[in-house]
Amino acid sequence: MRTQILLSTLLAALALAACRDDASLEPAAGTVLVDIRDDGFAPETVHVAVGRSVRWINTGTLAHTISSPDFTSGTLLHDWWFEARFDAVGTYGYFCSLHTSKEGIVVIE
Repeated sequence: MRTQILLSTLLAALALAACRDDASLEPAAGTVLVDIRDDGFAPETVHVAVGRSVRWINTGTLAHTISSPDFTSGTLLHDWWFEARFDAVGTYGYFCSLHTSKEGIVVIE
């Protein structure tokens, strides 16, 4: 009986793993991508439509952050990302709190 329960649990776990949707990690259509590099953001300024998102991806080797009075990412290691949705027209400045000379701008139109 114990072996049967263990086998059933294992099969259920394998079935769930097979159904995992990695596409859920893909950015939604219209999401603007910004690379976080060790020497700055690329591009430094992005223009985004109201209701769309920006995804910052740390492609550098150092840890970085996305920091602003309106949003903050926490520490992002290599290949980690942070995404923010913008629902109001405006200009949003941001910077890396670990490397304060790195700055960028999101313009929502």
